[in-house]
Amino acid sequence: CRIRPWLDHEQASRDGKMAVEAMNSEEIGFFNDKAQSWRPFAFDRVFAPGSTQSEVCREVANLGIAESVVGGTNACIMAYGQTGSGKTFTMDGPESD
Repeated sequence: CRIRPWLDHEQASRDGKMAVEAMNSEEIGFFNDKAQSWRPFAFDRVFAPGSTQSEVCREVANLGIAESVVGGTNACIMAYGQTGSGKTFTMDGPESD
């Protein structure tokens, strides 16, 4: 799971309060405004907004997906989410990286 950095207009509209945060390297939290509490979700690996594209590529490379494909296994790396959620950012990273 990769959390993209905020866009300028998003930070201004939420008074600097994030709705999603990386709690640690394997868990994210969603803030429920109505209940005023965090709800945790677990993943194999979580990349915080400050993670570099190199970190993400290194971690994915260590999964052995490319080796499995060469060995004849079908594989897929997918970015899923609603419009503006960071799919392109997840796959391409920032222009500077």
